[in-house]
Amino acid sequence: MDEDEPILSSLPDASLTTAAVDSLNESARIREATVVMIRGAGGPDGPDEEHTDDVILSTDARIRYLSRVPGEGWSIDYSRAYGRERSYDEAFEEVLEVAQETAELKRQAQTEFEI
Repeated sequence: MDEDEPILSSLPDASLTTAAVDSLNESARIREATVVMIRGAGGPDGPDEEHTDDVILSTDARIRYLSRVPGEGWSIDYSRAYGRERSYDEAFEEVLEVAQETAELKRQAQTEFEI
């Protein structure tokens, strides 16, 4: 079984509220869950509170950037292992940089579509 499958299948096919992301930190399998970009309440596909479609999940050996596309669900868009060759902080910064750039491009594309 793909080691990413349990992570993806545990997420709902919906945006995550900031509280839902915070609750992921309580999972034994998750070292850290981080919101990449917060979206305001509502919108065409969002809940009536702040939410996100872009999350970084860190486990014991890997940091993953997860992104959700409405109607398609969550996917792992970028991933880096850490340990012997790179520290947790180095891997996290690399994933965060990619995630922020990607989330901003996605936001811009959605904003242009809505106009």
